Amino acid sequence: MIGVIVAMKSEMRHLIKEIKLTVKHKIDGIDFYLGTIFCKDVVLAVSGVGKVNAARCTTIMGLAFNVKSIINIGFAGAVGFPVGSVVFITQFRLLDVDTSALGDKAGLFFGTNETTLKPDIKAFQKLNYCLFTGCCFTSDRFINTKIRNILTKNYVVDMECGAIAHVCYFNKIKFIAIKIVSDNLNVKHYKEFNKKENRKKFSEIIKECIK
Repeated sequence: MIGVIVAMKSEMRHLIKEIKLTVKHKIDGIDFYLGTIFCKDVVLAVSGVGKVNAARCTTIMGLAFNVKSIINIGFAGAVGFPVGSVVFITQFRLLDVDTSALGDKAGLFFGTNETTLKPDIKAFQKLNYCLFTGCCFTSDRFINTKIRNILTKNYVVDMECGAIAHVCYFNKIKFIAIKIVSDNLNVKHYKEFNKKENRKKFSEIIKECIK
């Protein structure tokens, strides 16, 4: 079973059209949609925004449906990546966690969420998207200028990815995260971003992941 997690219902719309839906389960208030894509069993869910919601959804999905891998896809702000580009996440950091006094790198939670993936983006080049790999910082707040200045040059920022990676690490679930850049940490960019058009990328990318 392959799991797919998005943060918001609007990010689910194109994905739900791609699966051959068989059943829907509601567990702890979360709807889990079961079906198939390319004859492979999948389960889709909307976690809700934020780290706690993401971790809760990931935990339930892992326990209830015994998923072997989870894909997280969604919009995210970024620095160093152009708006509309697709970023395959290779490192995860929790921006509002600092256990460096215990010997960890800043952003790591006791080192356990340092999940490094090496996705083969060559398989996605036929989609003609602007593709990158990079680090994702996860935080439950929007990024201000002070925080932005201490981060690395090229990065993505969201509110769920690091939490999902953390749960997958503990439960030995394979994890891949893909973010479509909606803005360069700029409210004006985000408001002008064509979300409806770019949501189409979700289903195309997920189908390539599952093939």
